[in-house]
Amino acid sequence: MATDERLTERLRPDQKIEVSRAKELRGAAIELRSRISHGSYGDEELDQFWEMAGNVGLYLSISNPEIAERAGLGANFFSSVVRDRRRPKLANFLKALTAMIDVADERLFDIETREVKSSGAASDRPFGNLLIERERSQLLLMAASLARMARNEIEGLDGERPNDPSSISRIRKQLEILEIFANGFEQIADALGALDANPTEPFLLGKASKIVSDVGNQINNWWKTNGPEAVDWGMRIPFFVAGVSMLGWVGRIWQLPQLQ
Repeated sequence: MATDERLTERLRPDQKIEVSRAKELRGAAIELRSRISHGSYGDEELDQFWEMAGNVGLYLSISNPEIAERAGLGANFFSSVVRDRRRPKLANFLKALTAMIDVADERLFDIETREVKSSGAASDRPFGNLLIERERSQLLLMAASLARMARNEIEGLDGERPNDPSSISRIRKQLEILEIFANGFEQIADALGALDANPTEPFLLGKASKIVSDVGNQINNWWKTNGPEAVDWGMRIPFFVAGVSMLGWVGRIWQLPQLQ
């Protein structure tokens, strides 16, 4: 979907019910993704996912085939997983939740920009700092789950033993970006955890903001060198788009990699 088409789907301040639903779904998706990102899920998580998958079209004003496409899944994924009460593969479970979060971020972009700017109207602090301060608990959950997902991917790649030079080179480059994600989001989670415990400490807010910016810059620098090749295997790392989306949501002014 083109960027200008997505802009027309952003929610407005007068759409209070729609805004509430989008925030509710996004918060639940972030929390659920954090719980299952360690590598498994149970009946409780599955029941919650079925409910969310059944409501996503209504809550985010998006068709099931469209959000399935955004997730890189089959067009009937969302409708069939609810209708047939299927247990999706963990990777597809995570992709579906990530798509929900990304679409909700798009829908809420103007609303949250307005809210954050309004809350900091008398402040000269950077916009990113205001957003981190306001959404630190949600960002903490996102960073922690993304860090765990990166570590899981690293473990999977460490188990591969290719012989041909091209595969060895590809895995080496994948491990490079995975380490950036794992180390970066672990640092972000630690900084946000400290800020959450001491929200009035300006030094901790500045530290968290700097770490977020540094991780975004590292990803940008890696992408400038490896982006064309990475397009061919980017979906091998199912959270790649999610990590870039989170950093871009906080920064807003960054020109992060365009993956879709």
